[in-house]
Amino acid sequence: MKTARSIFGSLLLLLFPLLMSCSSAAWYDGFQARQRQACLDGPGSEYAACLERVNRSYEDYRREREDRLASP
Repeated sequence: MKTARSIFGSLLLLLFPLLMSCSSAAWYDGFQARQRQACLDGPGSEYAACLERVNRSYEDYRREREDRLASP
């Protein structure tokens, strides 16, 4: 009979890829929130341009990051 620790370890290994993608998206959301706050703290004349740079979906960010890492 498997111990609870063994079962938990097996479950964690199965869920690890899913957990990593969720944590990356959550990290990105947190980063965006901090950047939006920085836009508010900056000059009012640059607010719209700042938000335009910040408001990029996680999928767009991920794609751009993968492209940059793949290019030599």
